[in-house]
Order: sequence, then structure tokens, then C-alpha cells
Amino acid sequence: MKKEVIESYQTGKSETYGDILTKRERKETKVGLLIFAYFEYWRMYEGLEEEVKSDMEKIVKNMSKSDKYKLIYPGFLDTVDKANSAGDMLKKENIDLLVIVEGTYAPDYMVLQAIRKLQNIPIIFLITQDRRVLSKKDLRYRDVVGNSGFVGLNQLSGSFSKMNLSKEIIIGTPDDSSIYEEIEEYAMVTGLIKKLKDLKIGAYGHPFRGMFDIEYDKTKLYGNIGPETIYIDELQLRKALDDVKKEDIDNLVEMTKKRFKIRDVSNETIRKGCRTFFALDSIIKGLRLDVLSLLSQYNLQLVADDTAGYASSLLIEKGIMISCEGDVPTLTLMYILNQLSGLSPMYGEFTMFDFNDNAVIFQHHGDGDPNLAQNMDDVYLTSCPESWGCKEALAFNFIMRKGRATVCGIIDDASGHKIYIAAGESLGGEPFHVHSPVCYFKPDRPVIEFLKLMTESGFSHHSVIVLGDYKNHLAKLAKELNIRTIFI
Repeated sequence: MKKEVIESYQTGKSETYGDILTKRERKETKVGLLIFAYFEYWRMYEGLEEEVKSDMEKIVKNMSKSDKYKLIYPGFLDTVDKANSAGDMLKKENIDLLVIVEGTYAPDYMVLQAIRKLQNIPIIFLITQDRRVLSKKDLRYRDVVGNSGFVGLNQLSGSFSKMNLSKEIIIGTPDDSSIYEEIEEYAMVTGLIKKLKDLKIGAYGHPFRGMFDIEYDKTKLYGNIGPETIYIDELQLRKALDDVKKEDIDNLVEMTKKRFKIRDVSNETIRKGCRTFFALDSIIKGLRLDVLSLLSQYNLQLVADDTAGYASSLLIEKGIMISCEGDVPTLTLMYILNQLSGLSPMYGEFTMFDFNDNAVIFQHHGDGDPNLAQNMDDVYLTSCPESWGCKEALAFNFIMRKGRATVCGIIDDASGHKIYIAAGESLGGEPFHVHSPVCYFKPDRPVIEFLKLMTESGFSHHSVIVLGDYKNHLAKLAKELNIRTIFI
């Protein structure tokens, strides 16, 4: 029998390589819920056990409704034996996040018996009581006992401090929807951290020469945030381009002409843009990549006779984030915002600002998901505004639709990674005709103050914008990853 020869992805011609994972299993996020109470109170107050269980069941019911995570609930815990069994169950389930609730005061030994079996799991203290308003006339000590969870969790907080354990705090009543929304935010962040540890970034080319701000240490990125960078060389791109089938190009050209208005570009330019799409898509699939960074100037343009702007736009539309100018850290932010929102973020840089509109243009070199526009009537394909090796290439022109928006940026500075987070409005409206997608961004503070703060804070000139409000998610993520955060 002929022995199988295992090769590197850089030289091999098979679908299995010695240095690329063949399969990666991604599991749903599991949230464990531990609800404690103190058995001593049941003999003191008749009917209290049933009342507390009823209140706690509201929490179980509400958390069970979430589609952001799978709830693992081992039952109501009022003895140390039950707590011990609950810890065994959560360990077996390999939970990702733990929520601790105390319906009444519970002694620390009970809680600690359960959680000592769990290692390096983020923990939330959910502090609740059964009423929002206190009546001086009607409140009795029995009511205080039945809602004494805060006493227990406040005590447990001190014990955590002595043991150097960390936790997050959420406070509200069992029927308060905001506490479950915040739990979902933490669950999404926890699940995203798992995905980041598994993220495979393809990188064709290096950071653009002269952009010292986007230079990065791939080992530090891997160690601090999670993604692995896999380099792609010119030979791989040339082979992928040569392997594209003519009929595939023909079909995509026809689809392109039906979907989009086209201005001032030749049919041959459209064909080259379509060919690059299939080549990059093939590389991504062959190497099992999740996202792709391109130095879209010089070498790529000489090899493909294209900027890859149209190809990048179609890949982003498919949910595969692409950055240009070799910016891997900002590409990581694109992935994060895509995972949090389910939408395509826009990658770019802030350029000109308007004093009357209190807004600033955010744009780049023609790549972006056209679905970010209000409708396809506002979208057209035109020529790329910059040439670094090819004579002509495709670029989208549209303006991001109106809505709340979150913007963020990242840099690996002298003290490590830090991100900025800001919020504002995408103003939409009539598009600019600047041969690129644009977000006309109005920050929640005066635009001059916004730009001054950003510049003073010292970040990469590239940023990412996504429709929706994800400030809290990003802040929680940064805290879990020990990344410094600046709100602008």
C-alpha cells in the first residue's frame, strides 16, 4: 500500500494538510444557572419555601426563552448535597458562563461547594427581589428573609475578593426584561471569545508600507485575543486565478449586470472582478479560513489585474469579512461586529467633515456590502478611485442607510491592545459620488470634539462601523479580554 504523503498547505495539492485543521467543531454557548436558598428558613416560616421557589422559577422560565444560549439548570439548591451534585452536572456540561442567584441568604459554603468544580468560568451575580417598591406599612421580617439574596451575594462578593475571584453584577426584579437582555449580552460575548480563539485569518501581503499604526504582532494577537494568522503567497493566488472556470465568470458577470447599475467600466473589467472573487473564495474554502486580509495595492493588482474590491464586497455580503491594506487587527473588529450584529460592518477611515451637519464622511476604496444601502436603486458599480498596479477595477458607490450606529477602532500600542468605542447616527440620504461606499456619520458629540478625541487618543486610522448599538457588548468583550477601552 502506498504511504500517504502529508504536505504543508504552502506546497500541497490535496484537501488535507499537515498544518491546517481539517475540521473545527463550533458548539453553542452554554449558560449554567445556580439558584440557592437556605434550608434553615423553611422550618422558621411556613410556606416560604414554596414562595421563594415560585419567584425563582420566573428567572428559570425567562432565561429558558433565550435563543442566544442553551440554559443548563440543575434545579433549586437549598442544601450542600444538592449544591455538590449541581457542580458535578455543570462541570459535565462544560458550561461557558455561570449565573448565581440567591432567593434567600445562602451560606458561602453552599455556593463554593458547587463552583469549586468549575475552573476559569465567567461568573455573574444576579441580585433580585420580588418587588420594586417597599411599603413601610406592610413590610414584615418574613418578607425580608424571603428576599435576602442580596445579603448573601454581598457576603459572597467579599469571599470572592479574598479568594481573588472575579464576577459581574446584574440587579433587577425577576420580571425585569433588562436583566435577561444583559445576561444575553454576556453570553454573546462569552461565545464570541470562544470563536475568536478558533478564528483563522488569511493574510495576503503585509500592512501597507508607511501605515505604521496598523503594523501588528501576530503572536500577541493570537495570545491576547485569539485569532491565528495564516499567510498566503503569490503562487497560491496565481494558481487560484488560473483555476477559475470561464463559465463561472460568465454567470457572475451576467448576474452582476442584472443586479447593479454600472457606470464607466468595461466588460473586461467586470470579468476580472468576477474572476478575483472565485479565486479568493477558492483560497478561503481550501484553507478553511474564516476571514481574509488583503494588501490590495501593488502585488495583488499586478497579479490579478484587479483591486479585489468587487470580490471583497461579494465575500463580505456572504458573511466573510475582508479588510484591505493588510490591516489584520481591524479585520478582527469587523469579525467581532459581524458576529454581534449579524450584519455586515463597513471598514474604512474618516475623511472630510461637515460643520453644519455635525457629521464626517467614513469611506475607503470601493469595497462594502451593497445591502447596507437603503435600496439597490442607490447602488452602482463604477471605477475604483485609486490605481496601484492595474489600469481599471470595480468599486461600489452607495451611502449607508439611516440608523443608529456603533463605531470602533483598535491599535496595538506601546502598552498593548486598546480599542475605542463610539456611537452616533448614520445619516443616510443622497449618496456622495466618490467612487466608494460611504457612511455619513454623526457622532453623539460635536464632530470636531469627536475627531479631536480620537486623534488625541492615538488609534489606527482605520475603523469599523456597524448599524445598531453594540457599545455594551464591545465594552464587556474588551473587559473579558483585558483590553483597554476608551469611549469617544
